[in-house]
Amino acid sequence: LLLPELPPNAFVTMVYAVFDIPRCVLTLASAGHPAPLRLDPSARKAVVLSVPAGPGIGIVPDATYANAEKPMRVGDRLIFYSDGVLDAINPEGQPFSLERMIRCVESSQDFSPRSLTQIITCALAEHRGRQALRDDCSLLVAEFR
Repeated sequence: LLLPELPPNAFVTMVYAVFDIPRCVLTLASAGHPAPLRLDPSARKAVVLSVPAGPGIGIVPDATYANAEKPMRVGDRLIFYSDGVLDAINPEGQPFSLERMIRCVESSQDFSPRSLTQIITCALAEHRGRQALRDDCSLLVAEFR
């Protein structure tokens, strides 16, 4: 449905996620989008979820996408973000980076998902300073209950 709407030589990246609450399972597929982080409150660590990478929507006609199932526990948090978040540069030309995102998430894990979203957004703004964004930035924090 999306492909016919794209202009020539354009593409979109996305992660498709389905929460199966009765089974406590998350099913994920990626179309050229960064894999989400999973914050495990018991381990107090954020890790990148392993998701089979597929091409962005619009790059390969009739592409198929593999998915992965990930067991979830109550309290687990998922942090979905676009590559524009990681690639946002500061005045010295340094990207925000996955490492900085992980440090930000791990140091703020005791906050609510809404507050964690605000903390990451503020950390990104502080990192960028007055640098303009070169790409879209999207961020979503979800908690498995």
